[in-house]
Amino acid sequence: MYIVLFIFFIYPCLCDPIARTSYGALKGLTIQQEDGNHYHTFKSVPFMKPPLDDLRFELPQKPDPWKNIRDASNYSPACLTSTDRVEKIPQNMSEDCLYLNIFTSEKCMENSDCSVIIYYHGGGISLDSAIMFPDEFILERYVKQDCLMSLHFIHNEVSNFGGDPTKVTIMGHSAGAFIVSTMAISRSVDPDRKLFRRLISLSMIPYFDESELFYHNIHEITKRSGCDNSTSFVVKLDCMKRKDYHDLLIIQRQMEKENLKIWGFLNGPPFMEKNGNLTELIENAVPREVIFGCTKNEWGYKTYSIVNPSVPGKFMSFENPFEVGNYFDDLQAQNNSTMFSTDSQTTFVGISLYGKSIVKNGGKVYIFQSDQEPGSNHVSDMQYFIGFHREKNHTSDMDIVDSFYSQMLVNFTKYGNPSPVWEPLNISRMNYYSVQVDTENDIWPSMKENFHENEYNLWMCNITAFDKYVSEQKSRKLDFLLTENNELLNENTSVTTIIFLSTCGLLISVLVMIFIVRKKSRNDYVLLK
Repeated sequence: MYIVLFIFFIYPCLCDPIARTSYGALKGLTIQQEDGNHYHTFKSVPFMKPPLDDLRFELPQKPDPWKNIRDASNYSPACLTSTDRVEKIPQNMSEDCLYLNIFTSEKCMENSDCSVIIYYHGGGISLDSAIMFPDEFILERYVKQDCLMSLHFIHNEVSNFGGDPTKVTIMGHSAGAFIVSTMAISRSVDPDRKLFRRLISLSMIPYFDESELFYHNIHEITKRSGCDNSTSFVVKLDCMKRKDYHDLLIIQRQMEKENLKIWGFLNGPPFMEKNGNLTELIENAVPREVIFGCTKNEWGYKTYSIVNPSVPGKFMSFENPFEVGNYFDDLQAQNNSTMFSTDSQTTFVGISLYGKSIVKNGGKVYIFQSDQEPGSNHVSDMQYFIGFHREKNHTSDMDIVDSFYSQMLVNFTKYGNPSPVWEPLNISRMNYYSVQVDTENDIWPSMKENFHENEYNLWMCNITAFDKYVSEQKSRKLDFLLTENNELLNENTSVTTIIFLSTCGLLISVLVMIFIVRKKSRNDYVLLK
C-alpha cells in the first residue's frame, strides 16, 4: 500500500467527504484534531485489480468500476509476508492489499490545487505495511509495476481528492527510496516528467539482486510447491497461481532460514531495458529537483547483504562482482566501522553517484544527513517525518528537529527549495546539510562539505582499481591458456592427449586464478589503498 499526502491550509468541515473518481464514488472519514482542525482521509482506494487467482504473478490491470458509494474509512489488510526477519508471521494479511491511503482537507478538495506527496514505505520489499503509520501524526504535519500503476492512477485521479497532478512529489524510505530514486532517474518510466515533479529519497539502498540467484530461488519455490512436474513455464505458472498463499508463505520462511532469500530488484523492465546496466542508468539520469537524505550511522556495523558476497559489488556494475565482494569481505574483517558496513556504504556512495549524475544532467539536488543523537541509525529519523519508531524520551531538541523535517518537506514539495540556508549540491564540494540540534552546546543545523568522502573514494578509487586488476589477471590467464593449447596442437599430439591436456590446463588455470585472486586480496591488493 502507498500513502498520498497533500500539503494544505486547514479549513474545518464536520461532514464525511465524498470523492468522485473515474471508477466510482468514495466516502472518506473526517478526523478532528485536538487543535480543533478537521482533516479528511480516504483509505483502501483501489488503483488496480486485486492480484488474485489468474492475476497472481501477472502485470497490474486497471480497477473495475463500482456503482454504489464505496466505503473508504478503513485500511485494507497488509500484503503477504513471512520473512524470517520478523519473529512472528504478521496477522491481517491478504493478497488483496494494493490500495492507496489518501490524506487531504476540505480546502484542497474545493480548489484541487494542493501539492502532493506520494510515500513508498521501506522494508526490503519483504515486510512492513502502510497501516503501521499513525494517522494523527501524518495529518497533523502534512496531510515496481504496481508502483508505476499507482503513479498513473494518481496522475489521472488526484484532482478528485484536491491535488494538482502537476505538483506531485514522490518520496520513499530505504527500499521505498530506491524505488522512487530509480523511477526518477529512469528514462523508461517518466521521461517527460509528467507523472511527478520532485523526489525525496531517504536512506536508500541502491542495488539490484543477482538474476541467476533470483531465478534459482524462484525455481526452488516452484519445486517445493510441487509445481515443477512440467518443462512448460505456462504450466508451472498456472500451478503456482492455484496454490494456497499460506503454503507459499511457509515455504518462503523455511527457505529464508536456509539463506535462500528472494528480495531486491532485478535489473530489467520497467526501470531499464532487459539486462540493463545500473551504472549507465545512473549516468543518464533524468534531471529533476531532488532531496537525498540519510543518517550518520545508517546500519551501523551490521551487514545484511554479506550472505551473498557478490552483492556489495553489484550496485556499481563491476565486471567482477563476486571477487569484489570477497575483497570487500577482507577489508571489512580488518575494520570495524560504518565505512565497511555493506548497507551503510551502499547508501552513502549511492547518494553521491545519483546526486552527481542528476546535477551534471541539469537537475538540482539537496543532500542532508541526520546527525541527531541518540541513534542516527537507519530508521531513527522516521520518527520525525512519518511518526514511526518514536523515542520514548522525546527531548525538546528532538521537538525542534521534528519541526525542521515537516517544514523541509512542505517547502520542498511546494516550492522546490527546502530552506533558504540550505545550498544545493555543488559536486566539487559535495556539500550537505547536517541536521543536529543540541541547544545546551549551541549546535544547530548547518552546511558541511565532503559528504562521506572516504566511502566514496574507497569504491571509486580502491575497489574500482581492484576490479580492473582482476579483469587484467583473468585476461592474462586466458591468453596463457590459449597459447599453451596452440603449442600442444603444433606438436601434433594425439587427439586423446590434446583433449586431456587441454582440460587439465583449463582446470589448473582456473584453480590458480581463484587462488591468486583470493590470496592477493589479503596481500598485494593492499597497495591499492
